[in-house]
Amino acid sequence: MYTLYFAPGACSMAAHVLLEECSADYEVKPVALAKGEQRTEEYRKINPHGKVPALAVNGKVITQNAAILPYIAGRFPDANLLPSDPVDAANCVAVVAWLASTVHPAFSLALHPERPAGG
Repeated sequence: MYTLYFAPGACSMAAHVLLEECSADYEVKPVALAKGEQRTEEYRKINPHGKVPALAVNGKVITQNAAILPYIAGRFPDANLLPSDPVDAANCVAVVAWLASTVHPAFSLALHPERPAGG
């Protein structure tokens, strides 16, 4: 069973969508970002960076969508979330990495101009 720590409406919803699409056995633990739950000592034990998403798998934790999404796709090959050709699959992961490293920070800044860079 997987445990997904996510924030409704945040980019962590992507992992939630994939788990649902794969019919995975999972539970969700919402993290209230507006209340600062991601900065609590309890949550920092799960993800020391204090970010969502975090996916708990058999006592281990994977963080960052760029790692979580390919992991889920790889665990559920029958869901056909990644191409079977290794180069095509790598190019899909490259798009996820680009979204995480380029688009997401710009989008976050546009939505929250009051936040400091990197916050």
